[in-house]
Amino acid sequence: MPQNTKLYCDNPSYGGISVIQINSSCTATATPTDGYADFKSYPFCLKIFNQNVDEIQVKINDKIVSSLYDSTNSYYSLNGFDNDFVFRFVNYESPTVCFLPLVKSKDNNKNIDISSGYISTIDLTFENVDIDDYVLLTNQNTTSQNKLYRITSKTGNIIGISADADINGVLDQDQDVIFTRVLVENSSGSYYFGVNNSTPYEWVSQTKSVRLPTADYGITINSELTDNKIAFSVFSLSGVTPIVGETVAINVNGGGKTTGVYKIYRIVNGYVYFYSIYPSYLFIHQFLKVKYDFNTFGNSVWIVDSDYVGSTTYIYSTKSFAFRLYDSSSILGTVSNWAKQVGGKNDTIVGFTIYTDNRYNNYIKFSDKFYFGAKVPQWAYNGAKILGLSIDASYSTNMLDINQEEVTE
Repeated sequence: MPQNTKLYCDNPSYGGISVIQINSSCTATATPTDGYADFKSYPFCLKIFNQNVDEIQVKINDKIVSSLYDSTNSYYSLNGFDNDFVFRFVNYESPTVCFLPLVKSKDNNKNIDISSGYISTIDLTFENVDIDDYVLLTNQNTTSQNKLYRITSKTGNIIGISADADINGVLDQDQDVIFTRVLVENSSGSYYFGVNNSTPYEWVSQTKSVRLPTADYGITINSELTDNKIAFSVFSLSGVTPIVGETVAINVNGGGKTTGVYKIYRIVNGYVYFYSIYPSYLFIHQFLKVKYDFNTFGNSVWIVDSDYVGSTTYIYSTKSFAFRLYDSSSILGTVSNWAKQVGGKNDTIVGFTIYTDNRYNNYIKFSDKFYFGAKVPQWAYNGAKILGLSIDASYSTNMLDINQEEVTE
C-alpha cells in the first residue's frame, strides 16, 4: 500500500489501533455458535493520508498462510482455499460489492453449445486462454448456464470447461444487498459485468465504478423534474438552505427520466436550478450516498432500482427509473449471509470494493467501515485459532472509467 495508509480497528473498545495485518497480535478464535472467528466483532477501516482515492479493492489474503493451532498446540501452514476455509465480508456504510475471481475471456454475445463439456476458443472474445483460466458465458439460451467455467483441458482450439459449484454459488447472493461483479481482463482490455439474479443468471455490462457522486440532499418527487428546477420552498419547509455548488439527488417516485444526480448552479425568484452531473451510463448496482435525505431526515444510501433497469445498460435520460433506499439490515447480523470470497490457489482474487469519504480535511480519507469473518474448516479442532491472516488493499488515484462493452435499448 502507498505510504501512510493504515488499517484501523474502528472500535473504541478495541482502542482504534492500527493493525496493518491481522496477525499474532490480533488472533481470533472460531466460536462454536457459528464457526466464524471473532474478526467479525470489530469494524475496520483504512485511513488514507494525502491520497485522492475514491475506492479501494481489498481481498482476504489466503494464499500465503492461513495458519492455525488447536488445543494440542499443533500448527498448520495451509492454503485456505483448498482446505475448506470460508471467508466473508460486509461493507457497513455502502452496498457490499463482491467480485468473483479474475476472468480471462467471455462469449461472443451468442449462445454456445456446452452439452459435451467442450467448446471452441473461436466462440470467445479472447482466444489465448489456458488451463485453469476462467471464461464467462453471458448469452446462453438456458440462463442458468450463464456463469463462470474453469478450463480443464486444451487441445488446439478445443477446451474442456467445468462449472465450479463453490465459485458460482455466490451468484445466488441477494442482489438487493450484495452486488456481485466480474472483471474480464486480458491483453485486449478490461471489462466489468454485474449479475442480476432475478432470473438466473443475467449479466449487465458495467463501468469500473458503480458509485455515483455523493449528494448533499436527496429529494423524492412525484412527477418529472421540469426545466431542471425545484421550488425553493421544498428546501425551506424541511429547514434546509441550499447553496450554489451543492449536489442534489432527484428520485422520481414510480420512475422517471429525470431521476439522477444534479448540481445547483442558480437560486433565484423562488426556484433552485440544476444541471445534471450523472455519468453517461445507467445500470443496476449503481449507488450514491446522501448526506440528508428529505424522507428519512438523515443520511442514507440510494441504489438504482433493478425493477426498472434490470439486465440492460442504458444511456442516462433515455430510460425511466427510480432510486431505492439501500437497507443491509437483513444481513449485517448473520455472518453466513455476508458476501463470500471464493477462488482456488491458482486463481487471481479480485476481492471486494470499499469506498472512501473525506474526514477532518481534504487530506485525510477514511474508507467505509467493514467487517470480515474467517471460518475454520470442520476438520480442524473446534476453537482452533487463526494466525497470520492479512487484508490486501490496492487502489489508484486515477479513477477514470475503463473500456466497457456498451448495450443500449
